[in-house]
Amino acid sequence: MEAPDALRKSRAVAFAVGWRMRTDRTPAASAQSGACAARPRARTRRKPARATSVRGRGRLGRRAGRGAVTASACPADARGPHLGASLAEHGACWSDRAFRRSVLQGVLLLIAGLVVNYVAGTYASLHAGRAVRDVLLDRLPTLPVDIVFVDGAFLLWAFVLAILLTAPRTVPFVLKSVSLFIVIRSFFVVLTHLGPPMDEAVLDPNRIMDKLTFAGDLFFSGHTGFPFLLSLIFWENRTLRYILLGAAGIFAVAVLFGHLHYSIDVFAAFFITDSLFRIAQRMFPAEYQMLRRRIVSGRTRNRGAPAGPPAWEQ
Repeated sequence: MEAPDALRKSRAVAFAVGWRMRTDRTPAASAQSGACAARPRARTRRKPARATSVRGRGRLGRRAGRGAVTASACPADARGPHLGASLAEHGACWSDRAFRRSVLQGVLLLIAGLVVNYVAGTYASLHAGRAVRDVLLDRLPTLPVDIVFVDGAFLLWAFVLAILLTAPRTVPFVLKSVSLFIVIRSFFVVLTHLGPPMDEAVLDPNRIMDKLTFAGDLFFSGHTGFPFLLSLIFWENRTLRYILLGAAGIFAVAVLFGHLHYSIDVFAAFFITDSLFRIAQRMFPAEYQMLRRRIVSGRTRNRGAPAGPPAWEQ
């Protein structure tokens, strides 16, 4: 019985000695431990974040490693209504090779679309049939609409050109979507060979618009669909949205009172144009994302405008 008592006593002594060594430290040891505790941690230098590329399913987005449009190509801080900010944005955008390539593609597509539109309009005019009755036009008087139909169209083009000059990041998608609009409309014009409506308003033959339009290019109304397409493109800018929607409504009323289009040409333009806008979003995703980033981050954006696409796209 003595052995276990001796073992128990030795364990108690060892525990007491160890506890005293932990609590009773020398001043030097305490100072050393305090110095270690007060020593600041070394700061690690973080690497700067790289600029993220605007990737998309289109050709422009797939070439991210070969000069695709990046977030730094047209910086968001180079924006605003002032001339200096617009010039800075132009310099940043046009110095990017992918941006120039995309604009060149848009210009070539627009030229090709205008050629296709001329061929389709000439063909439809040569094979135009006779006029048919229209429920709405039969109840509307024929009014002179030269000012709206001709001068209003040129004013709209000048307004769009001013937007593109102040916001160059919107140029690629606008060019390509408008080109798609012209080509698809030419396809419908070739399929439809109706003659002009009865009691059609006679335009001034000296007007340039009379030489640019055709007698058989009726379906669907380009005067109605074009401003509506632009309103969808600039939907997130409340001011532009209302101006362009108002222009589409004014042109729709003008061509109906001038008997320049059938009522189906006008009403179908809204539905077809909406589908064309959806197709353009999927065909040119990188260009559309660049346009949306410019509109959302621009200083001219109205804070009350919705932050997303139109409600029917959500």
